[in-house]
Amino acid sequence: MTKPLIGMPTDGDPSLRSFKDYIDDAVAQAVIKAGGIPVMIPPFNETKLAKKYVERIDAVMFLGGPDIDPTLFGEEPIEKLTDTSMVKDKFEIEVAKQAYKAGKAMFGICRGIQIISLALGGTMYQDWPSQGPKAFVKHHQDAPIFFTPLTTLKLRRGRT
Repeated sequence: MTKPLIGMPTDGDPSLRSFKDYIDDAVAQAVIKAGGIPVMIPPFNETKLAKKYVERIDAVMFLGGPDIDPTLFGEEPIEKLTDTSMVKDKFEIEVAKQAYKAGKAMFGICRGIQIISLALGGTMYQDWPSQGPKAFVKHHQDAPIFFTPLTTLKLRRGRT
């Protein structure tokens, strides 16, 4: 049985020489543990490449990342909006549209579910805590990044 290829659009980090694309290692490891093979999909200005990627992968996992440019859903930016990437936004929305047309499975984490929603005609808030009625979300957790269920379990065992 062949393992499914899970396309994962990348985040980017500008360096002195170029733009570095990456995916979160913990998420990639989770895909591997679940039996898939993570495939990095860097965003391009050429949205027609989105269809080519979708043809070759079995599913798409849209990850978290920067805010989505609100002009893509007909709004002007508000003060609480942080960094955006129009190239990433347009490319990922096109990947989602192509995946939907092709009947491919899609999964979204944070920004990822927003991308899927926008691609399929949904709406969203630019900043839910300031725009949503009675909104509350604890987006960032307090535990250090190196804490995983395994390390937490080891720490608990060591204390008892």
